[in-house]
Amino acid sequence: MSGAALLVAAALAQAPLDAKYALALETAPKLRVAATLTLPAVDAEKSAFSVAAEWGGVERCARFLHDLAFFVDGAPAATGAVDHPVETAWVVSHHKGAQVEARWWFDPLPAGGDAALGNDYRPRVAPKLFLLLGDTGLLIPDALGGPTPRRIAFEWNGFEEAGWRHVTSFGEARAFTTTRTLAAFKHALFMAGDLRVTAIEKNGTKLLFSFHGDGFAFEDGALAGLAARIVAAERDFFSDWSDPFFLVTLVPDERKDRHSLGGTALTDSFALYMSKEYSLAPGSDDAGSVAQLLAHEYFHRWNGGHLGLERPEQLGYWFSEGFTDFFARRILLRCGLLDPPAYVRRVNESLEKYWKSPVRHEPNARIAADFWKRRDVADLPYRRGDLVALLLDHEIRATSDGERSLDDFFRDTLQRVRDRGESCSTDHLLELAAEWTSDGFAESLRRLIVDGADVELDEELGAPFCELQWSKHKSANGAAVEFPQFALLPDANLEEARKRL
Repeated sequence: MSGAALLVAAALAQAPLDAKYALALETAPKLRVAATLTLPAVDAEKSAFSVAAEWGGVERCARFLHDLAFFVDGAPAATGAVDHPVETAWVVSHHKGAQVEARWWFDPLPAGGDAALGNDYRPRVAPKLFLLLGDTGLLIPDALGGPTPRRIAFEWNGFEEAGWRHVTSFGEARAFTTTRTLAAFKHALFMAGDLRVTAIEKNGTKLLFSFHGDGFAFEDGALAGLAARIVAAERDFFSDWSDPFFLVTLVPDERKDRHSLGGTALTDSFALYMSKEYSLAPGSDDAGSVAQLLAHEYFHRWNGGHLGLERPEQLGYWFSEGFTDFFARRILLRCGLLDPPAYVRRVNESLEKYWKSPVRHEPNARIAADFWKRRDVADLPYRRGDLVALLLDHEIRATSDGERSLDDFFRDTLQRVRDRGESCSTDHLLELAAEWTSDGFAESLRRLIVDGADVELDEELGAPFCELQWSKHKSANGAAVEFPQFALLPDANLEEARKRL
Protein backbone atom coordinates (compact mmCIF):
# COMPACT_ATOMS: atom_id res chain seq x y z
CA MET A 1 0.00 0.00 0.00
CA SER A 2 1.35 3.45 -0.93
CA GLY A 3 2.05 6.18 1.63
CA ALA A 4 -0.95 8.18 0.39
CA ALA A 5 -3.21 5.13 0.67
CA LEU A 6 -1.98 4.50 4.21
CA LEU A 7 -2.79 8.07 5.19
CA VAL A 8 -6.30 7.74 3.73
CA ALA A 9 -6.85 4.44 5.57
CA ALA A 10 -5.62 5.97 8.84
CA ALA A 11 -7.92 8.97 8.42
CA LEU A 12 -10.92 6.72 7.78
CA ALA A 13 -10.12 4.61 10.84
CA GLN A 14 -10.14 7.72 13.04
CA ALA A 15 -13.27 9.26 11.53
CA PRO A 16 -16.41 9.31 13.69
CA LEU A 17 -19.07 6.66 13.19
CA ASP A 18 -21.90 7.47 10.82
CA ALA A 19 -24.17 4.66 12.04
CA LYS A 20 -24.22 1.54 14.18
CA TYR A 21 -26.33 -1.58 13.71
CA ALA A 22 -26.76 -4.29 16.35
CA LEU A 23 -28.62 -7.61 16.43
CA ALA A 24 -29.52 -9.25 19.74
CA LEU A 25 -30.90 -12.76 20.26
CA GLU A 26 -33.87 -13.04 22.62
CA THR A 27 -35.23 -16.44 23.62
CA ALA A 28 -37.73 -15.51 26.35
CA PRO A 29 -40.61 -15.07 26.56
CA LYS A 30 -40.37 -16.04 22.89
CA LEU A 31 -37.75 -16.36 20.17
CA ARG A 32 -37.03 -13.00 18.53
CA VAL A 33 -34.08 -11.04 17.22
CA ALA A 34 -33.92 -7.42 18.28
CA ALA A 35 -32.42 -4.95 15.80
CA THR A 36 -31.08 -1.50 16.58
CA LEU A 37 -29.89 1.32 14.33
CA THR A 38 -28.15 4.23 16.06
CA LEU A 39 -27.15 7.56 14.53
CA PRO A 40 -24.66 9.07 17.02
CA ALA A 41 -25.23 12.79 16.40
CA VAL A 42 -27.52 14.07 13.68
CA ASP A 43 -26.60 17.48 12.31
CA ALA A 44 -30.18 18.28 11.38
CA GLU A 45 -33.60 18.64 12.97
CA LYS A 46 -35.19 15.74 11.10
CA SER A 47 -34.05 12.20 10.26
CA ALA A 48 -35.65 10.25 7.42
CA PHE A 49 -35.58 6.44 7.40
CA SER A 50 -36.73 3.89 4.86
CA VAL A 51 -36.88 0.21 4.03
CA ALA A 52 -37.06 -1.40 0.59
CA ALA A 53 -40.54 -1.71 -0.89
CA GLU A 54 -39.52 -5.04 -2.42
CA TRP A 55 -36.35 -6.95 -3.11
CA GLY A 56 -35.56 -10.20 -4.91
CA GLY A 57 -39.23 -10.99 -5.44
CA VAL A 58 -40.05 -10.38 -1.76
CA GLU A 59 -42.77 -7.73 -1.52
CA ARG A 60 -43.65 -5.31 1.28
CA CYS A 61 -40.39 -5.66 3.19
CA ALA A 62 -41.63 -3.21 5.87
CA ARG A 63 -43.84 -5.98 7.29
CA PHE A 64 -40.75 -7.74 8.66
CA LEU A 65 -39.86 -4.81 10.97
CA HIS A 66 -42.07 -5.62 13.95
CA ASP A 67 -42.84 -3.05 16.67
CA LEU A 68 -40.63 -0.40 15.10
CA ALA A 69 -40.05 2.51 17.50
CA PHE A 70 -37.79 5.59 17.54
CA PHE A 71 -35.81 7.10 20.40
CA VAL A 72 -34.11 10.47 20.80
CA ASP A 73 -31.20 10.68 23.26
CA GLY A 74 -32.33 7.36 24.74
CA ALA A 75 -35.96 8.39 25.37
CA PRO A 76 -38.99 7.51 23.22
CA ALA A 77 -39.57 10.09 20.49
CA ALA A 78 -42.10 12.71 21.52
CA THR A 79 -45.75 12.28 20.63
CA GLY A 80 -46.27 13.52 17.09
CA ALA A 81 -42.54 13.58 16.34
CA VAL A 82 -42.67 10.55 14.02
CA ASP A 83 -44.34 10.93 10.65
CA HIS A 84 -45.09 7.73 8.71
CA PRO A 85 -46.31 8.96 5.30
CA VAL A 86 -46.07 5.63 3.47
CA GLU A 87 -45.44 2.02 4.45
CA THR A 88 -41.73 2.21 3.64
CA ALA A 89 -40.80 5.61 5.12
CA TRP A 90 -40.55 7.39 8.48
CA VAL A 91 -39.45 10.93 9.41
CA VAL A 92 -38.42 11.72 12.99
CA SER A 93 -38.29 15.32 14.26
CA HIS A 94 -35.74 16.12 16.99
CA HIS A 95 -33.28 18.77 18.14
CA LYS A 96 -30.03 19.33 16.25
CA GLY A 97 -27.16 17.12 17.41
CA ALA A 98 -29.46 14.45 18.87
CA GLN A 99 -28.66 10.76 19.03
CA VAL A 100 -31.45 9.06 17.10
CA GLU A 101 -32.17 5.38 17.47
CA ALA A 102 -34.55 2.96 15.76
CA ARG A 103 -35.48 -0.36 17.37
CA TRP A 104 -37.43 -3.21 15.85
CA TRP A 105 -37.73 -7.01 16.01
CA PHE A 106 -37.52 -9.88 13.58
CA ASP A 107 -40.02 -12.62 14.44
CA PRO A 108 -40.43 -16.20 13.18
CA LEU A 109 -42.21 -16.26 9.84
CA PRO A 110 -45.78 -17.49 9.49
CA ALA A 111 -46.20 -20.90 7.88
CA GLY A 112 -45.91 -20.99 4.10
CA GLY A 113 -43.78 -19.02 1.67
CA ASP A 114 -44.55 -16.07 -0.56
CA ALA A 115 -41.58 -16.11 -2.94
CA ALA A 116 -43.48 -17.88 -5.72
CA LEU A 117 -40.93 -17.18 -8.43
CA GLY A 118 -37.79 -18.27 -6.65
CA ASN A 119 -35.90 -18.44 -3.37
CA ASP A 120 -37.41 -17.32 -0.10
CA TYR A 121 -35.29 -14.30 0.81
CA ARG A 122 -37.44 -13.20 3.74
CA PRO A 123 -35.67 -12.66 7.09
CA ARG A 124 -35.73 -15.98 8.96
CA VAL A 125 -35.88 -16.51 12.71
CA ALA A 126 -36.05 -20.16 13.72
CA PRO A 127 -34.62 -22.45 16.38
CA LYS A 128 -30.87 -22.45 15.73
CA LEU A 129 -31.07 -20.22 12.64
CA PHE A 130 -31.20 -16.50 11.96
CA LEU A 131 -30.73 -15.45 8.33
CA LEU A 132 -31.02 -11.88 7.12
CA LEU A 133 -30.35 -10.53 3.66
CA GLY A 134 -30.00 -6.89 4.59
CA ASP A 135 -31.96 -5.56 1.63
CA THR A 136 -35.14 -7.20 2.94
CA GLY A 137 -34.96 -6.15 6.59
CA LEU A 138 -32.55 -3.34 7.41
CA LEU A 139 -33.94 0.11 8.07
CA ILE A 140 -31.63 2.73 6.57
CA PRO A 141 -31.06 6.44 7.25
CA ASP A 142 -31.73 8.23 3.98
CA ALA A 143 -29.16 10.97 4.66
CA LEU A 144 -26.33 8.41 4.49
CA GLY A 145 -27.25 7.09 1.03
CA GLY A 146 -25.43 7.73 -2.21
CA PRO A 147 -21.89 6.94 -3.36
CA THR A 148 -20.06 8.30 -0.30
CA PRO A 149 -18.44 5.58 1.87
CA ARG A 150 -19.69 5.61 5.48
CA ARG A 151 -18.18 4.30 8.71
CA ILE A 152 -20.66 1.75 9.94
CA ALA A 153 -20.30 -0.35 13.09
CA PHE A 154 -22.04 -3.65 13.74
CA GLU A 155 -22.26 -6.12 16.60
CA TRP A 156 -23.92 -9.41 17.54
CA ASN A 157 -25.29 -9.62 21.10
CA GLY A 158 -26.47 -12.72 22.94
CA PHE A 159 -25.78 -15.17 20.13
CA GLU A 160 -22.48 -16.56 21.38
CA GLU A 161 -23.91 -16.84 24.90
CA ALA A 162 -26.68 -19.06 23.48
CA GLY A 163 -24.15 -21.22 21.64
CA TRP A 164 -24.90 -19.74 18.21
CA ARG A 165 -22.09 -19.11 15.72
CA HIS A 166 -22.34 -16.07 13.46
CA VAL A 167 -20.97 -14.89 10.12
CA THR A 168 -21.55 -11.87 7.91
CA SER A 169 -20.42 -10.64 4.51
CA PHE A 170 -17.69 -8.86 6.48
CA GLY A 171 -16.29 -11.85 8.42
CA GLU A 172 -16.82 -13.75 11.67
CA ALA A 173 -16.15 -11.03 14.27
CA ARG A 174 -18.72 -10.39 16.98
CA ALA A 175 -18.23 -6.66 16.50
CA PHE A 176 -16.57 -4.72 13.68
CA THR A 177 -16.48 -1.40 11.88
CA THR A 178 -16.42 -1.18 8.09
CA THR A 179 -16.20 1.69 5.63
CA ARG A 180 -18.65 1.08 2.80
CA THR A 181 -21.43 2.82 0.99
CA LEU A 182 -24.69 2.30 2.83
CA ALA A 183 -26.00 0.38 -0.19
CA ALA A 184 -23.07 -2.06 0.00
CA PHE A 185 -23.57 -2.57 3.73
CA LYS A 186 -27.28 -3.18 3.29
CA HIS A 187 -26.65 -5.57 0.37
CA ALA A 188 -25.00 -8.01 2.76
CA LEU A 189 -25.72 -11.26 4.55
CA PHE A 190 -26.05 -11.82 8.31
CA MET A 191 -26.32 -15.44 9.53
CA ALA A 192 -26.25 -17.07 12.95
CA GLY A 193 -27.24 -20.35 14.53
CA ASP A 194 -26.16 -23.96 14.41
CA LEU A 195 -23.55 -23.44 11.69
CA ARG A 196 -20.72 -25.52 10.34
CA VAL A 197 -18.01 -23.03 9.37
CA THR A 198 -14.86 -23.83 7.40
CA ALA A 199 -12.25 -21.65 5.70
CA ILE A 200 -9.98 -22.08 2.69
CA GLU A 201 -7.19 -19.61 1.92
CA LYS A 202 -5.66 -19.13 -1.53
CA ASN A 203 -3.42 -16.37 -2.90
CA GLY A 204 -4.18 -14.13 0.06
CA THR A 205 -7.94 -14.57 -0.21
CA LYS A 206 -9.98 -16.13 2.59
CA LEU A 207 -12.98 -18.15 1.44
CA LEU A 208 -15.39 -18.77 4.30
CA PHE A 209 -18.17 -21.37 4.12
CA SER A 210 -21.11 -21.46 6.52
CA PHE A 211 -23.52 -24.40 6.26
CA HIS A 212 -26.78 -24.94 8.15
CA GLY A 213 -28.89 -28.07 8.18
CA ASP A 214 -28.02 -31.74 7.82
CA GLY A 215 -29.09 -34.55 5.54
CA PHE A 216 -27.52 -33.18 2.35
CA ALA A 217 -26.38 -35.74 -0.23
CA PHE A 218 -22.78 -34.50 -0.08
CA GLU A 219 -20.13 -33.63 2.47
CA ASP A 220 -19.46 -29.99 3.35
CA GLY A 221 -15.92 -30.30 2.01
CA ALA A 222 -17.16 -31.31 -1.45
CA LEU A 223 -19.12 -28.07 -1.84
CA ALA A 224 -16.33 -25.96 -0.34
CA GLY A 225 -13.76 -27.53 -2.65
CA LEU A 226 -15.98 -27.02 -5.71
CA ALA A 227 -16.59 -23.36 -4.83
CA ALA A 228 -12.89 -22.73 -4.16
CA ARG A 229 -11.97 -24.19 -7.54
CA ILE A 230 -14.49 -21.93 -9.29
CA VAL A 231 -13.33 -18.83 -7.42
CA ALA A 232 -9.74 -19.54 -8.42
CA ALA A 233 -10.68 -20.08 -12.09
CA GLU A 234 -12.61 -16.82 -12.31
CA ARG A 235 -10.00 -14.76 -10.51
CA ASP A 236 -7.37 -16.20 -12.82
CA PHE A 237 -9.59 -15.28 -15.79
CA PHE A 238 -9.44 -11.64 -14.69
CA SER A 239 -5.92 -11.83 -13.20
CA ASP A 240 -7.55 -10.36 -10.10
CA TRP A 241 -6.82 -11.67 -6.62
CA SER A 242 -7.35 -8.30 -4.93
CA ASP A 243 -10.43 -9.14 -2.86
CA PRO A 244 -9.36 -10.50 0.55
CA PHE A 245 -12.61 -12.19 1.63
CA PHE A 246 -15.63 -14.04 0.28
CA LEU A 247 -18.43 -15.89 2.11
CA VAL A 248 -20.64 -18.70 0.84
CA THR A 249 -23.63 -19.77 2.94
CA LEU A 250 -25.90 -22.77 2.47
CA VAL A 251 -29.34 -23.41 3.91
CA PRO A 252 -31.67 -26.20 2.79
CA ASP A 253 -34.71 -25.37 0.71
CA GLU A 254 -37.27 -27.58 2.41
CA ARG A 255 -40.36 -26.59 0.48
CA LYS A 256 -42.28 -29.76 -0.36
CA ASP A 257 -42.51 -31.15 -3.88
CA ARG A 258 -39.67 -28.92 -5.04
CA HIS A 259 -36.26 -29.90 -6.42
CA SER A 260 -34.75 -26.50 -5.89
CA LEU A 261 -31.39 -24.85 -6.46
CA GLY A 262 -30.79 -21.11 -6.36
CA GLY A 263 -29.19 -18.21 -4.64
CA THR A 264 -28.08 -14.63 -4.88
CA ALA A 265 -24.80 -12.71 -4.99
CA LEU A 266 -24.41 -10.12 -2.25
CA THR A 267 -21.61 -7.91 -0.94
CA ASP A 268 -18.53 -10.17 -0.72
CA SER A 269 -20.83 -13.19 -0.36
CA PHE A 270 -23.22 -15.63 -1.96
CA ALA A 271 -26.34 -17.07 -0.32
CA LEU A 272 -27.05 -20.57 -1.61
CA TYR A 273 -30.40 -22.37 -1.21
CA MET A 274 -30.59 -26.02 -2.18
CA SER A 275 -32.81 -29.07 -1.81
CA LYS A 276 -31.09 -31.73 0.27
CA GLU A 277 -31.20 -34.42 -2.40
CA TYR A 278 -28.80 -32.60 -4.73
CA SER A 279 -25.68 -34.63 -5.47
CA LEU A 280 -22.17 -33.41 -6.12
CA ALA A 281 -21.00 -36.67 -7.67
CA PRO A 282 -18.41 -35.78 -10.34
CA GLY A 283 -19.95 -35.72 -13.80
CA SER A 284 -23.55 -35.75 -12.54
CA ASP A 285 -26.17 -33.30 -13.82
CA ASP A 286 -26.64 -32.09 -10.25
CA ALA A 287 -22.95 -31.31 -9.86
CA GLY A 288 -22.98 -29.47 -13.18
CA SER A 289 -26.00 -27.41 -12.13
CA VAL A 290 -24.46 -26.49 -8.78
CA ALA A 291 -21.16 -25.57 -10.47
CA GLN A 292 -22.98 -23.42 -13.05
CA LEU A 293 -24.87 -21.58 -10.31
CA LEU A 294 -21.74 -20.92 -8.25
CA ALA A 295 -19.78 -19.81 -11.32
CA HIS A 296 -22.63 -17.57 -12.43
CA GLU A 297 -23.03 -15.87 -9.07
CA TYR A 298 -19.33 -15.38 -8.46
CA PHE A 299 -18.91 -13.87 -11.93
CA HIS A 300 -21.34 -11.16 -10.78
CA ARG A 301 -18.49 -9.67 -8.76
CA TRP A 302 -17.38 -8.27 -12.09
CA ASN A 303 -20.55 -8.29 -14.21
CA GLY A 304 -23.06 -6.40 -12.11
CA GLY A 305 -20.44 -5.50 -9.49
CA HIS A 306 -17.53 -3.64 -11.09
CA LEU A 307 -19.70 -3.30 -14.20
CA GLY A 308 -22.86 -1.64 -12.88
CA LEU A 309 -26.11 -1.34 -14.82
CA GLU A 310 -28.33 1.46 -16.02
CA ARG A 311 -31.69 2.05 -14.33
CA PRO A 312 -34.06 0.31 -14.32
CA GLU A 313 -31.47 -2.44 -14.07
CA GLN A 314 -33.75 -5.07 -15.63
CA LEU A 315 -33.09 -3.37 -19.01
CA GLY A 316 -29.48 -4.54 -18.68
CA TYR A 317 -30.17 -8.07 -17.46
CA TRP A 318 -29.51 -9.42 -20.97
CA PHE A 319 -25.88 -8.41 -20.30
CA SER A 320 -25.51 -8.93 -16.55
CA GLU A 321 -27.36 -12.27 -16.53
CA GLY A 322 -27.05 -13.61 -20.07
CA PHE A 323 -23.34 -12.84 -20.50
CA THR A 324 -22.71 -14.17 -17.00
CA ASP A 325 -24.37 -17.48 -17.92
CA PHE A 326 -22.16 -17.62 -21.02
CA PHE A 327 -18.91 -16.96 -19.16
CA ALA A 328 -19.79 -19.24 -16.23
CA ARG A 329 -20.23 -22.13 -18.64
CA ARG A 330 -17.04 -21.23 -20.55
CA ILE A 331 -14.92 -20.96 -17.42
CA LEU A 332 -16.24 -24.27 -16.08
CA LEU A 333 -15.21 -25.90 -19.38
CA ARG A 334 -11.73 -24.41 -19.27
CA CYS A 335 -11.05 -25.39 -15.67
CA GLY A 336 -12.20 -28.97 -16.26
CA LEU A 337 -15.50 -28.91 -14.35
CA LEU A 338 -17.41 -29.41 -17.62
CA ASP A 339 -16.25 -31.59 -20.50
CA PRO A 340 -16.96 -30.50 -24.11
CA PRO A 341 -20.04 -32.78 -24.56
CA ALA A 342 -21.59 -31.43 -21.36
CA TYR A 343 -20.74 -27.88 -22.42
CA VAL A 344 -22.45 -28.34 -25.79
CA ARG A 345 -25.45 -29.92 -24.10
CA ARG A 346 -25.86 -26.88 -21.85
CA VAL A 347 -25.56 -24.49 -24.80
CA ASN A 348 -28.26 -26.48 -26.58
CA GLU A 349 -30.54 -26.38 -23.53
CA SER A 350 -30.27 -22.60 -23.46
CA LEU A 351 -30.96 -22.24 -27.17
CA GLU A 352 -33.93 -24.59 -27.02
CA LYS A 353 -35.45 -22.73 -24.08
CA TYR A 354 -35.09 -19.42 -25.88
CA TRP A 355 -36.61 -20.57 -29.16
CA LYS A 356 -39.52 -22.27 -27.35
CA SER A 357 -40.16 -19.36 -25.00
CA PRO A 358 -43.69 -17.94 -25.35
CA VAL A 359 -42.23 -14.46 -24.75
CA ARG A 360 -39.24 -14.76 -27.12
CA HIS A 361 -40.37 -11.84 -29.26
CA GLU A 362 -41.21 -9.52 -26.38
CA PRO A 363 -39.20 -6.28 -26.29
CA ASN A 364 -36.64 -5.50 -23.61
CA ALA A 365 -39.13 -3.14 -21.95
CA ARG A 366 -41.32 -6.15 -21.08
CA ILE A 367 -38.49 -7.51 -18.92
CA ALA A 368 -38.36 -4.29 -16.90
CA ALA A 369 -42.12 -4.44 -16.37
CA ASP A 370 -42.67 -8.11 -15.54
CA PHE A 371 -39.38 -9.65 -14.42
CA TRP A 372 -40.67 -10.40 -10.91
CA LYS A 373 -44.19 -11.27 -12.07
CA ARG A 374 -43.79 -14.06 -14.62
CA ARG A 375 -41.30 -16.90 -14.64
CA ASP A 376 -40.98 -16.98 -18.45
CA VAL A 377 -40.26 -13.23 -18.53
CA ALA A 378 -37.72 -13.65 -15.71
CA ASP A 379 -35.89 -16.29 -17.78
CA LEU A 380 -35.95 -14.24 -20.99
CA PRO A 381 -32.86 -12.00 -20.40
CA TYR A 382 -30.77 -15.03 -19.39
CA ARG A 383 -31.56 -16.90 -22.59
CA ARG A 384 -31.52 -13.85 -24.90
CA GLY A 385 -28.28 -12.51 -23.43
CA ASP A 386 -26.64 -15.94 -23.67
CA LEU A 387 -27.49 -15.97 -27.38
CA VAL A 388 -26.14 -12.41 -27.81
CA ALA A 389 -22.88 -13.46 -26.16
CA LEU A 390 -22.60 -16.51 -28.43
CA LEU A 391 -23.19 -14.36 -31.53
CA LEU A 392 -20.84 -11.58 -30.48
CA ASP A 393 -18.08 -14.03 -29.58
CA HIS A 394 -18.36 -15.64 -33.03
CA GLU A 395 -18.38 -12.29 -34.84
CA ILE A 396 -15.37 -10.94 -32.92
CA ARG A 397 -13.40 -14.09 -33.74
CA ALA A 398 -14.41 -13.84 -37.42
CA THR A 399 -13.60 -10.13 -37.64
CA SER A 400 -10.19 -10.55 -35.99
CA ASP A 401 -9.23 -13.77 -37.81
CA GLY A 402 -9.34 -15.62 -34.50
CA GLU A 403 -7.03 -13.21 -32.68
CA ARG A 404 -9.70 -11.92 -30.26
CA SER A 405 -12.86 -13.22 -28.60
CA LEU A 406 -15.62 -12.16 -26.22
CA ASP A 407 -13.11 -12.69 -23.40
CA ASP A 408 -11.13 -9.70 -24.68
CA PHE A 409 -14.28 -7.64 -25.26
CA PHE A 410 -15.50 -8.20 -21.72
CA ARG A 411 -12.15 -7.47 -20.06
CA ASP A 412 -11.76 -4.35 -22.21
CA THR A 413 -15.23 -3.16 -21.25
CA LEU A 414 -14.42 -3.73 -17.58
CA GLN A 415 -11.22 -1.70 -17.94
CA ARG A 416 -13.05 1.15 -19.67
CA VAL A 417 -15.61 1.34 -16.91
CA ARG A 418 -12.90 1.38 -14.25
CA ASP A 419 -10.55 3.82 -15.98
CA ARG A 420 -12.97 6.14 -17.73
CA GLY A 421 -16.13 5.83 -15.66
CA GLU A 422 -18.14 4.79 -18.71
CA SER A 423 -21.71 3.57 -18.32
CA CYS A 424 -22.98 0.06 -18.90
CA SER A 425 -26.20 0.96 -20.69
CA THR A 426 -27.51 -1.09 -23.60
CA ASP A 427 -26.76 1.78 -25.98
CA HIS A 428 -23.15 2.07 -24.85
CA LEU A 429 -22.55 -1.69 -24.92
CA LEU A 430 -23.86 -1.79 -28.49
CA GLU A 431 -21.54 1.09 -29.41
CA LEU A 432 -18.63 -0.97 -28.08
CA ALA A 433 -19.86 -4.03 -29.99
CA ALA A 434 -19.85 -1.94 -33.17
CA GLU A 435 -16.24 -0.90 -32.50
CA TRP A 436 -15.24 -4.56 -32.20
CA THR A 437 -17.28 -5.81 -35.18
CA SER A 438 -19.32 -3.53 -37.46
CA ASP A 439 -22.22 -1.11 -37.34
CA GLY A 440 -24.42 -3.57 -39.22
CA PHE A 441 -23.75 -6.42 -36.84
CA ALA A 442 -24.32 -4.19 -33.79
CA GLU A 443 -27.64 -3.08 -35.30
CA SER A 444 -28.73 -6.72 -35.65
CA LEU A 445 -27.95 -7.18 -31.96
CA ARG A 446 -29.97 -4.09 -31.12
CA ARG A 447 -33.03 -5.49 -32.88
CA LEU A 448 -32.60 -8.77 -30.99
CA ILE A 449 -32.02 -7.17 -27.56
CA VAL A 450 -34.33 -4.17 -27.66
CA ASP A 451 -37.10 -5.29 -30.00
CA GLY A 452 -37.07 -9.06 -29.53
CA ALA A 453 -36.54 -9.62 -33.25
CA ASP A 454 -35.25 -12.86 -34.69
CA VAL A 455 -31.65 -13.03 -35.85
CA GLU A 456 -30.11 -15.07 -38.64
CA LEU A 457 -27.51 -17.56 -37.43
CA ASP A 458 -24.28 -18.06 -39.37
CA GLU A 459 -23.92 -21.69 -40.49
CA GLU A 460 -20.33 -21.57 -39.21
CA LEU A 461 -21.43 -20.49 -35.72
CA GLY A 462 -20.10 -23.63 -34.03
CA ALA A 463 -17.07 -24.22 -36.25
CA PRO A 464 -14.58 -25.86 -36.12
CA PHE A 465 -15.77 -28.09 -33.28
CA CYS A 466 -19.55 -28.22 -33.79
CA GLU A 467 -22.05 -28.32 -36.61
CA LEU A 468 -25.12 -26.10 -36.42
CA GLN A 469 -28.30 -28.09 -36.96
CA TRP A 470 -32.02 -27.35 -36.67
CA SER A 471 -34.47 -29.49 -34.70
CA LYS A 472 -38.24 -29.44 -35.06
CA HIS A 473 -40.71 -29.24 -32.21
CA LYS A 474 -44.48 -29.05 -32.15
CA SER A 475 -45.75 -26.40 -29.75
CA ALA A 476 -48.81 -26.72 -27.49
CA ASN A 477 -51.04 -25.12 -30.13
CA GLY A 478 -49.82 -27.57 -32.78
CA ALA A 479 -47.54 -25.15 -34.62
CA ALA A 480 -44.13 -26.41 -35.71
CA VAL A 481 -41.14 -24.69 -34.13
CA GLU A 482 -37.57 -25.06 -35.34
CA PHE A 483 -34.74 -24.35 -32.93
CA PRO A 484 -30.95 -24.42 -33.37
CA GLN A 485 -28.74 -27.08 -31.83
CA PHE A 486 -25.02 -27.82 -31.96
CA ALA A 487 -23.64 -31.27 -32.67
CA LEU A 488 -20.07 -31.91 -31.51
CA LEU A 489 -18.18 -33.20 -34.53
CA PRO A 490 -16.86 -36.77 -34.16
CA ASP A 491 -13.32 -35.73 -35.10
CA ALA A 492 -13.32 -32.55 -32.97
CA ASN A 493 -10.08 -31.92 -31.07
CA LEU A 494 -11.49 -31.91 -27.55
CA GLU A 495 -8.41 -30.34 -25.98
CA GLU A 496 -8.57 -27.44 -28.40
CA ALA A 497 -12.34 -27.25 -27.90
CA ARG A 498 -11.83 -26.91 -24.17
CA LYS A 499 -9.61 -23.87 -24.79
CA ARG A 500 -11.72 -22.15 -27.43
CA LEU A 501 -15.41 -22.96 -26.98
